[in-house]
Amino acid sequence: YKPGVKDPFWQECAMSICNAMILAITDKCIAEGTEEKITMYAVANMLSELGSKEIIIDPEEPPKNALDLYFENLPSDSVAKMQYATSNFSKGQARGGIFTQTMNGLSIFTFDEIAKMTAKNSVDLKRVGFGKTIKGKVTPRKRIEIVFPDGSKESIKSDITGRFALDFKKVIKVGDTIQFNEKGNKKKKTSISIMKIDEKTGDTEFKVVEENEGIQVITVDYFDKPVAIFMITPDFDSSNHVIASIFVRQLYFILAKGASLARGGKCHREVVFCLDEFGNMPSIEGMANIITVCLGRNVRFNLVIQAYAQLKNKYGEDADTIDGNCGNTIYILTNDQETAEKVSKKLGNQTINLSSRSGKGLSTDKNKTESLDQRPLLTANELMNFKEG
Repeated sequence: YKPGVKDPFWQECAMSICNAMILAITDKCIAEGTEEKITMYAVANMLSELGSKEIIIDPEEPPKNALDLYFENLPSDSVAKMQYATSNFSKGQARGGIFTQTMNGLSIFTFDEIAKMTAKNSVDLKRVGFGKTIKGKVTPRKRIEIVFPDGSKESIKSDITGRFALDFKKVIKVGDTIQFNEKGNKKKKTSISIMKIDEKTGDTEFKVVEENEGIQVITVDYFDKPVAIFMITPDFDSSNHVIASIFVRQLYFILAKGASLARGGKCHREVVFCLDEFGNMPSIEGMANIITVCLGRNVRFNLVIQAYAQLKNKYGEDADTIDGNCGNTIYILTNDQETAEKVSKKLGNQTINLSSRSGKGLSTDKNKTESLDQRPLLTANELMNFKEG
């Protein structure tokens, strides 16, 4: 993702092809029961194998691209097929250029270390902002009311598959009973009793006290400890830095989605992103929009840069939006004149009192005048010459 490109056509087409392949692989693996094969390595491999292969169907007609044929054979209502169609209008050299652009972006996932690292997920991203969750299954599109031990109630609507996941704030302990009712049908209810809570993992054991076939409780997670995730990227090799940017974007997506479904529309605990090398990280998709709305989701970003030129270089016109939505600017030191001038303007001006005298040198008859003027609170040169302490 590069927001500052002059011609976004190539990037947009590459993203469409990538999205189409992700959707196609997801649909295929879910249908076959092999969800563990849904990886970015599989996406890169699909493009590598099919994108460069030509198949002759009719000797009298030109050969067809294997990737095109794959999507042509998908059902007409396939979301993957429709996504692929947005890039299928390009032919000839333009088509090859789009494939090359897409493969350039996916090539990092073909490295053994990255392929293995992104093949599995051992981190529950949602736990960063939500530690307490109840998951279950009921009638599709039905609203379920959950009654907690203190008598308080929360409700949530199940999706088209009947699954629901409620993030809650209430305190529960061993021996407590939680009741689940289908809203509008009090006879349809299930009750569970909490048997054991593992404080280290959040795994919670429970037994069903009162059971209804239409309301099934799958898991209860109760993790009340804060979570810290450290991303360590080598400064001598920037080829893997894009993984950090993707991780930040994916984590925010999970948190924002959970916040939109939670009561109050925000994460249950504050999440702080400390991006120490934000100016050197590859661009994060939608960062201008993220920084605009994140506080409403109970998410904060601490963005550390060496100069504003880094922000402009990475995000183009969005740089001003990102900077403008940062409520506080903490300045340490810079050697960049433009950055110093911008910080000086943010500090504003101070009023100073100017006085002057006029008259002959030995004369006692002198005129004294005073006037008010303004000057920067700290000039750019003063900011660039900060002394330690």
